[in-house]
Amino acid sequence: FYTRSRDLVPSAPNTAHLFWEDNEQNPSLGYGNIRVRSTVDGGETWSARRTLNIEDGNPTNSLERSTDLKACADETGRAYVVWRDARDPELSQTLPYPGQIKLRYSEDSGSTFLPADAEVKLDIGDTVGTESGDPEIDCLSSGLVAVVWTDERNGDADVFISVSQDGGATW
Repeated sequence: FYTRSRDLVPSAPNTAHLFWEDNEQNPSLGYGNIRVRSTVDGGETWSARRTLNIEDGNPTNSLERSTDLKACADETGRAYVVWRDARDPELSQTLPYPGQIKLRYSEDSGSTFLPADAEVKLDIGDTVGTESGDPEIDCLSSGLVAVVWTDERNGDADVFISVSQDGGATW
C-alpha cells in the first residue's frame, strides 16, 4: 500500500497533528483515506490513527479516494484538514478525475474532529460535470480560516475561496 500527501502541523503548546493519505484498507483498488494522529505531550505519545474522510462503503466505486490534503492548526488547539475527494455521487464515473473539496476540523487539540459524522463540502454551487482540486488552507487563532482551490465550473480552471470567521462552524 502507499502513504503520501502528508502534513505535520504544530498547534497549541506541545501539540501537533500528523495528517496523511494512504490506501491501507484497499491497496488493490487504490482507495485513499485521510488519516491523523495527534500528540499533546511534545511527541512523547501519539493518539491512535483515525480516518477523517467518511467512507461510503461501496467496494466497487473506483473513484472512492481522498487526495491532495493540506492542513493547518493554530495556537488555541484548533486543527483543520482539507482535501480533494473523488467521490462525486452526481457524476458516478463520467469524469476522469471528479473532485469535491472537503474539510474536517478539531476544536480540542485533535481529540475529536467535526462534524462528527460528516464532512464539510466547501465547493458549494459547482455543477455536475465540473471538477475541483488543488486545495490550500490557512488559519489564524482568531478563528479566521481560508481555503482556496481550483474549480472548473465556469469552463476553465478558476480559483475559488471559502472563508470561515468562526473557526470552521460556518463558511
